[in-house]
Amino acid sequence: MASERRELAAMLESLTPAQWDAPTLCAGWRVREVAAHMSFGFRFPLPRMVLELVKARGDINRMADRRARQDAAALSTAEPVSAIRDNADHPWRPPVGGITAGRSGQHRTVRPGPAGRPAAPHGAGARWHRPAVEPPSTR
Repeated sequence: MASERRELAAMLESLTPAQWDAPTLCAGWRVREVAAHMSFGFRFPLPRMVLELVKARGDINRMADRRARQDAAALSTAEPVSAIRDNADHPWRPPVGGITAGRSGQHRTVRPGPAGRPAAPHGAGARWHRPAVEPPSTR
């Protein structure tokens, strides 16, 4: 798990500004929302997470979407990268599966893919891929 977090942080750190704004396999989320979401557990203490969940009326998906969008707008790209890298060895795991909870799972499906197209197949043994951003003239 620690090596996957470090690999993710390194990939995110290497992205261009255009790649941070590339769409992902999560509908409506760019790379920056995914990074904000995946670093959430390292940036918020448990009481704040509970408060966010209460604000979302107990709907974890609503909470995740709202926080990812708000955090993506407010954070620099360095902040989620640092949170992921600095906590690579942290034992925290999210309550609902994903890369930080296991070897594959739902968060493997949110890795950046080419603009408007799905990313390469994913699953056990998959690696993080840099988002491909098409030049403006081909859109």
